[in-house]
Amino acid sequence: MNEGTRRRSATLVTAVATALIGWTMARMIGIDLTVGKGDSPDRVGAIDVTVAAVVAWLAAWGTYSVLVRTAAERWWPFLGSTALSVSMVGPGWLADGASAVALIGLHLAVGAVLIAGFAGVPDRSGRCVDQSNSAYAHPPGGLSG
Repeated sequence: MNEGTRRRSATLVTAVATALIGWTMARMIGIDLTVGKGDSPDRVGAIDVTVAAVVAWLAAWGTYSVLVRTAAERWWPFLGSTALSVSMVGPGWLADGASAVALIGLHLAVGAVLIAGFAGVPDRSGRCVDQSNSAYAHPPGGLSG
């Protein structure tokens, strides 16, 4: 198994573990994780959290793979953080109170794992994306555009 495959696998395992630990912590402090409005909101279970983390990992992997093929992997931190921001609309809209806060926290935790995990995946040349030279840190045209 090469370094990139090991790193991607570790990122998947870490993302799922982070999601499950966050879900467990929320349950331990008495937060009933639910989504949906009205009389019968749906409970968010361990399987839901696991599936969501795996789907997020697949989306991150696919996006990062396209960026590597087009020699644009330096854009990964920017695209990953943008996707993370957009993903928080769901729990913000579909959940209420402590459940919404906990679900947004799960999104942030898993998103941070995925962004950091794929930022360190070697590209085709065997180099890792250098965060100090990323598109997020240095947008084209500078800060003034």
